[in-house]
Amino acid sequence: MNNFDLFSNLHLIFFTIFFLVVFVLFHFAVISLILAKGNPEKILKGRKILKSAFISLSVFLFTLLIFYSVSYFIKKGEVLEPSEDSLKNLPQLSYQRTSFPEPPNFIEIGKYYFSGPVPLEGNEKLKKESIFAVLCQKDNDYAILYIGDGQSGLNLLKHYQYNCWLSSCFNSKKSLYLAVIPFASDDSLTIGESKKDIMRKEIIKNTNPVCFD
Repeated sequence: MNNFDLFSNLHLIFFTIFFLVVFVLFHFAVISLILAKGNPEKILKGRKILKSAFISLSVFLFTLLIFYSVSYFIKKGEVLEPSEDSLKNLPQLSYQRTSFPEPPNFIEIGKYYFSGPVPLEGNEKLKKESIFAVLCQKDNDYAILYIGDGQSGLNLLKHYQYNCWLSSCFNSKKSLYLAVIPFASDDSLTIGESKKDIMRKEIIKNTNPVCFD
């Protein structure tokens, strides 16, 4: 047999005693009225006791209602909270470190934004029809050597201006950098002159590159 926990059941003991007192009081009032036999004083006394019994019973029922209502909402909140055992049974997730690609770089040349710069070596072939800029890097600065345009697949290491780029950049291939503005093949502004040609002329005018056509 389990041990009786007095503290946990204290509210039940209190309600039981209170109910017994009200029960006895109610019956005492009824008995007083029966035995009054027309005596006004006894009838008045019995009515007072009966009234007190009804008031006590109302207080008891109201207290009981409040107590169990509060208990219900407290227990409902406990149900919504996960128990420690349920947390232990959750599957263990394995996390893997991932690396995100570097965001694209852009450089402003002649009021236009080019993608890059990237080293010319290893990126010498144009992937799309583009306006391209050949730059010379010194520390964190770039000098503009050439502004050109070309079709997809053009090998810039075989460009006729390559020697000019190299001689103007300390004869160092590693210092040559490339930046591009890709274009769609049908991207034209007016008949006879493409948007790409107009942009290239404007950029050359604004930058005055070292090597020019």
